[in-house]
Amino acid sequence: MTKEYSLKKKNHNWQTSLLVVLALLLIAAAALLFSLSKKPNLQFKQVDLSVENNTQNVTTSFTIAILNNNVVSTRIINKNIQENDKYLVILNSLKENMDWPAAVMVDGAIGLEHKQKRYAIVNMAIDRNQDIEISVSQERDILNSIGQTLKLNGVDDFRVLINGKESSVFIKHLSLKIGLD
Repeated sequence: MTKEYSLKKKNHNWQTSLLVVLALLLIAAAALLFSLSKKPNLQFKQVDLSVENNTQNVTTSFTIAILNNNVVSTRIINKNIQENDKYLVILNSLKENMDWPAAVMVDGAIGLEHKQKRYAIVNMAIDRNQDIEISVSQERDILNSIGQTLKLNGVDDFRVLINGKESSVFIKHLSLKIGLD
């Protein structure tokens, strides 16, 4: 090895060592700065997600449409109802005035407005474990009566849920639309 090469090698080792020490010092300084920086104190705002409960009873009249073998008859009913239970009361009144199977009940109904249209979501509680005796025409009358009654009370379109879920079949025979258009 020549003397010149050995000097270059010593200078190079010294410079490399200096660079490694400086890099370690920078990393240590950054870590110290990061650990000393004040962490933000996050406070989450409490959001009220409850639906406003309109408990004021209002006497109102509404119309129900009763279909029997495609023949429509309407009745005007006067009842005290709460605004947030309006569609549930209307559909339960419809059930009281029609011959529905005992295993078919209206469990809930809500109204929604979207793009200047009024929609209703109707949840039917149907005991699928029972053998429900119902003809296709009876089932069609019930479904069409629900639709006509909701239209007469300001609803543009509706969807039916069965036991809280979308279903392709209403009670036993008829298919249902899925989702809102």
